[in-house]
Amino acid sequence: MAPIIDKVLGIRCTSFGYQYSEIVGSLASVYFCGGDCVEDVTSHLMSHLSLHPTLRTCSSDTILRAISELAVGNTTYTSDTGRSYDFNTAAKLNSLHQLNIYTDNISYKNPFALADG
Repeated sequence: MAPIIDKVLGIRCTSFGYQYSEIVGSLASVYFCGGDCVEDVTSHLMSHLSLHPTLRTCSSDTILRAISELAVGNTTYTSDTGRSYDFNTAAKLNSLHQLNIYTDNISYKNPFALADG
């Protein structure tokens, strides 16, 4: 899924740092491993996840910074009765729901799989 995430969200950096797919993987690891908040990746999981030969795990600060990079402003809609409602469409993030459409046609490597199997 990494190629799809990076294609949808775009390349975050070209020379160093983490791509969005690695950040999403780090965030998912928190919840897959029973964490309650983003900070758990740094305080509890980093020492364990860093043992994986190919998994790049980023800190909670990097995860939160990337989420901020993807944030967009609200759109305000005013109804006929004069009430205002705020919506946040976050088009790039919402376009990730199409992942299930594309995964059948694209071969991807599971970042959690061990190198030899």
